[in-house]
Amino acid sequence: MLNYRLNKRLRDITKRKENSNRERERERERERERERERETDRPTDKQIDKEI
Repeated sequence: MLNYRLNKRLRDITKRKENSNRERERERERERERERERETDRPTDKQIDKEI
């Protein structure tokens, strides 16, 4: 019985850790996407020169 409980606890901890890692990776991907959007939203040097 103790062995079963320990294994269950270990599985639960492992799942939580995996979920946490997945969530962190998702957040990094969202941040990369935001950065890409910021890059595309910035005016290029040519556009700036035209305005001047």
